[in-house]
Amino acid sequence: MMNRIHLLTGTLILFWSINIFSDAFHTIRWKAIPSALGYSVEIKDESGKVITQATKKSSLTLKMARGKYSYRIALLNKLNVVEKWSEWRELEVKAVAPPVVDSDTSMVQTEGNKEKITFSGENLYEGTKAFIVQNGKRIPAKIETSRDGKTSIVTVDKKFVDPNKDHTVILENPKFDPIQVSISGELVSHPPEHIQAKNNDSTPSGESDFQPESKIKFWSMFWRQAVLPGWGHAYINHDKTAYAYFGLLGVSVVNASAQYTHYQAEVASFRTAQDYSEGMRAAIDPIGVSIPFYLNTLETKVDEQRNRLNNSVSAIGGIYAVAIAHIIYTGTKNSLGTRKHSFFEMLWRQAVLPGWGHQLIGDHATAYTYYGLLGGTALNLGYQNYVYRAKVADYRTMEDNAEAARAINPDDLLVPTLINSKAGKISEQANRLNNSLGAVGVVYLTSILHIMVTAHLRKYSDSSTNKISFGITPDMPIGMFRSYDPSHLRADFQYSFYY
Repeated sequence: MMNRIHLLTGTLILFWSINIFSDAFHTIRWKAIPSALGYSVEIKDESGKVITQATKKSSLTLKMARGKYSYRIALLNKLNVVEKWSEWRELEVKAVAPPVVDSDTSMVQTEGNKEKITFSGENLYEGTKAFIVQNGKRIPAKIETSRDGKTSIVTVDKKFVDPNKDHTVILENPKFDPIQVSISGELVSHPPEHIQAKNNDSTPSGESDFQPESKIKFWSMFWRQAVLPGWGHAYINHDKTAYAYFGLLGVSVVNASAQYTHYQAEVASFRTAQDYSEGMRAAIDPIGVSIPFYLNTLETKVDEQRNRLNNSVSAIGGIYAVAIAHIIYTGTKNSLGTRKHSFFEMLWRQAVLPGWGHQLIGDHATAYTYYGLLGGTALNLGYQNYVYRAKVADYRTMEDNAEAARAINPDDLLVPTLINSKAGKISEQANRLNNSLGAVGVVYLTSILHIMVTAHLRKYSDSSTNKISFGITPDMPIGMFRSYDPSHLRADFQYSFYY
């Protein structure tokens, strides 16, 4: 007989429940994600027509004619929007044929309390019913088909069957007569104990790959990150993240040092001018104060406008901060088991452009809200910057006029005017210094928030990469074939999460 099995790894083989020339109901089942609000299923036929159906259950029953299809499944989050789509997979609906088995390739093994009968053949599906007959008793058995489609395994509990005695395997497909395969007790082989123990301890296919909680304590990560941004990430071997923080901190510290040096130079220059003015006031009539008064008024207006400009910048910073805080909440509270993957993608996008992270997960209303807020604050910033520059230009024009007035009337107190100008420059430089110090603070704050989130995520896994497997299994119309067993799902897609 031909030594092959017609079951494709990526192909879902469904069966006709009425007759093979009409549409029939078929059910697709997959392993449920507990926190999912629901699922959306798209099925595309050979002509390209797409059918989309939503379901609250981890299964979908629908009519399908014979032919080839593609399908994908999406998770719906708490907001009833798509969180993640699976890859497109192939699906084939075809008629059931009678099973054929090459008995010469049969092999029997005992593993723990199970007997496993392995053989090759064709027309053996996951919907094929299997029974073991021994001593006149007919015992239902479980049948599985390998991923490569080359072997099938019938499994039965040894408390129902004595594998050392002759018995018969019955294989049955709907609408066809069953076939019988005789199994001699002499075929039984016993694997070594260490292999048997390993098989008994193995994790069933389709279960989540979550590992025990990380032994790395949160406090050890937190205090290092608080002392030196990036040290906490280095402690848990997140070297790229750590070096990024080291670089940001280094640049911000160098910039702050340069701004501080510039500030000290401005202060020294101001004090020199102040001493010079005191000496000049003793030799010049102190009565002429009109020009300094007018210049002081202009400088006050410039300072007010500078404050408005700083407030505009702070508003943009506030939008960024709120957006990032919002995305942290969304990533840790509102996503579905896929949150480690989505969270990082959401966070960096949200940090680059407020709202982009929400758009990634389909939360368009929130995204457009952030876009509007950011656009409004950016327009306000542009306007405030325009007004500020106009006032600075007026101020500098008046300074030039003051220089001309001093040449005409040296009795006016022009030196205090120049000192006021110096004071304005120092005020500007002080703002730059404060902004530089603020940048250092932002690096610290951001890194601490980052390490807190990282610590929260790491409690699920002791490694930097975590995988959750959930899949779609080929299955039969409800009630016609074997019962649903989640422990034997074949994972159709996996997500790998890096953070």
